[in-house]
Amino acid sequence: MDIKKRSKIDIIKDALEITQKNTTKTNIIIRLNIGWRKGEKIFELLISKELVKKIDAPYGYKTNIYFITEKGINFIKHYNEITNTIDYEIINRYEKSTPNSIN
Repeated sequence: MDIKKRSKIDIIKDALEITQKNTTKTNIIIRLNIGWRKGEKIFELLISKELVKKIDAPYGYKTNIYFITEKGINFIKHYNEITNTIDYEIINRYEKSTPNSIN
């Protein structure tokens, strides 16, 4: 099994994708499969950069809800554009440097 360590920016993108469906902080951290401390730091960053917004728990509930902002949606869009461009360039470079074994 190939386990890939995610970068901080990958975790941020994953968290933003999860918050597209309004959810709780606990649910997001569990789905990210990261420790609570790291999750708290990610949330501080997401909120301070206005990528995610918090809705206070409605009366009678204990848990706040988090949702993605327009800025967060743009982050995902740009992330995907960049990673797709990089992947495309790496594949092209690899194909050009590898001799064609099939004639």
